[in-house]
Amino acid sequence: MENLRAALAAFAAGATHPATAVEQDFAFHREIAAASGNPHLLTAVEQLGASMIAMPRRRLEGGEKAPQGAESPDGEAPATAALAEHHAVLDAIAEADPRAASSAMRAHLTASRRRVLA
Repeated sequence: MENLRAALAAFAAGATHPATAVEQDFAFHREIAAASGNPHLLTAVEQLGASMIAMPRRRLEGGEKAPQGAESPDGEAPATAALAEHHAVLDAIAEADPRAASSAMRAHLTASRRRVLA
């Protein structure tokens, strides 16, 4: 759990810098794969590398403002929304609730896809 918490803290600290955010976002997902105990999942995530983290072009170019529909239901910016989604995943893992963790991760991946395609 310490590695997951550290990865999430690093993501939060670097969320305003796109390259750092991608690196730390990947580190969080890698730590989840490592914590799963599934060596095949960890290998797949490591082989994909940070390229598995999709970031909207507008964010990479410095414009954080999300177009209509790309923000969270609360109107949060994409980085803030992703951070909240990561916290939901971490909380479920910390509570040893695999169904909640699976649901939180699915919600995060769905929201991430929506943000990238918006």
